Amino acid sequence: MSRKVLLAFLLIGLSALVPSSALAAYTYPGKNGTIAALLNQKTLGTCGPKRCKVLVQDHGRGNFFDSPSFSRDGKKIVVSEYFGAPWNDLAVVDASSGQVNRISTHKLSATFPTFLSDGRILFSGHGYSDDNRDGVYVVRRDGSGQHRLFAGFQFAATPDAGHFVGWDKSGFGRKLLLLNAKGKRVNVIASVRNRENSLNGPAFSPNGRKICLLYTSPSPRDRTRSRMPSSA
Repeated sequence: MSRKVLLAFLLIGLSALVPSSALAAYTYPGKNGTIAALLNQKTLGTCGPKRCKVLVQDHGRGNFFDSPSFSRDGKKIVVSEYFGAPWNDLAVVDASSGQVNRISTHKLSATFPTFLSDGRILFSGHGYSDDNRDGVYVVRRDGSGQHRLFAGFQFAATPDAGHFVGWDKSGFGRKLLLLNAKGKRVNVIASVRNRENSLNGPAFSPNGRKICLLYTSPSPRDRTRSRMPSSA
């Protein structure tokens, strides 16, 4: 009997986890329903209600893009760019012209980049030659001012860098944590017990009060066993 995979989007209320006064943050996926999209691993574009537009293609062997994210004004897209080295850099792409400005991460593998409200770029960095460099970093658009905010890992952040979604050491995709601005655990957002289940793709809502995530399970029965906080 073939297994069926259940995909469920879960909205989790942050008001049950932290005071609402601490969540004055907004995100901007783009204008008029437009999203940043990887049309394939080597092609970055935008997709609106009617069509998709190719912005940039990377034809290098072993090169590919990952984790695109819009700036707050919808004019820029930041993306991780892999180019065959043990680490990867960041690229800021103009959402209209496709012009690319590449930012060195100084031999850090940069994942899950996002624009903050002050225009800086936040990302999770892993140092292949030095694990002590692992952490959550910020850098300006011109590549200057790169520094670490805290040691750890983040999937998503509010634009004011007031809260983050992170994970603990129980295993990738097993438990998602709400972190404060210093990377300290505030609460458990969601967790799964079955090793075949996973939690992926968390993102904050535009008002910063909800988190949407992808829950994957081989059967609906397993889903009912997972610990999921109810929505506010």
